[in-house]
Amino acid sequence: METRRDFIKKIVFLCAATGQPLSFIVNGWAANKEDLKMAYYFFVPGGKRKKDDWDDVRAVLESHGQRTDAITLSDPEHSTLSGHISEVCDRIDACKVRDVCLVGHSYASFVITGVAYTIPEKIAGLIYIDSSIPESGQLAF
Repeated sequence: METRRDFIKKIVFLCAATGQPLSFIVNGWAANKEDLKMAYYFFVPGGKRKKDDWDDVRAVLESHGQRTDAITLSDPEHSTLSGHISEVCDRIDACKVRDVCLVGHSYASFVITGVAYTIPEKIAGLIYIDSSIPESGQLAF
């Protein structure tokens, strides 16, 4: 039987294989594998990254029965943090899902924090990858 630790190790390994940074700051990760089945993992890549950066990680989660989705944010040079938060909120609303576990890489830590503040009733947890956990009033740059 696969443990939670083995499951996380696989994700970390896939992050390395896909070029994603390995520093995990995890907040609200499910306590056991049964709890994981209740989540909907939504990946938000940082900066000018694309949603397909997470295809390998999503494949592992989906092979364990998880539901996943990802978004490519609009070009940060032509959008704002508020715009990016709205993009993610709109996508989650369109998918009609709850118990969303948001995964944010780098700049996206600010986006997922804003989404959790905007639609807290739909968010089960936040996972920050290679980023800081934003504090109230903190600037993105």
